[in-house]
Amino acid sequence: MSLSAYNISLEAQILSSDPVQLVDILYSLAIDSVNAAKVAHQRQDIFTRGRHVTKTFDILVELQHSLNFEKGGEIARNYARLYDYCQRRVLEGHSTNSESCFSEVASLLGDMKEAWQAVMKHHAANREAESIPAASHNAIAADSADQFEEASIGDAHFA
Repeated sequence: MSLSAYNISLEAQILSSDPVQLVDILYSLAIDSVNAAKVAHQRQDIFTRGRHVTKTFDILVELQHSLNFEKGGEIARNYARLYDYCQRRVLEGHSTNSESCFSEVASLLGDMKEAWQAVMKHHAANREAESIPAASHNAIAADSADQFEEASIGDAHFA
């Protein structure tokens, strides 16, 4: 698929998605972007690596802005810390030439995407019955904290 066709397909997917699906799309894009930064690092292509680091950073900012701290409570605060940590690590990876930083961020984002997909499955039946407000992805997680905890990130530590 050409880049233009991919962009058109992605745009159509975004325009037809609900807010819950948009968060999942953002996770996929962030994972793809940080992995592309890692590949560029391996090729010693600093310019391309920088482009993908910037894209990853911007997606993490979007995920931070989508948090609803009022409804999401502690889970939203934890995700804000995770996103901040990932932003710092991806920048560190770029500035210090550290592939391990990119790998760590890709792994964390993969875990967050997996946890989010568990929440999406839990709420799939409720989508038609109730309206899910835009920009509140952690409010959904707060409503199903028990199931969400089972699919949580694990023992990661964030400064």
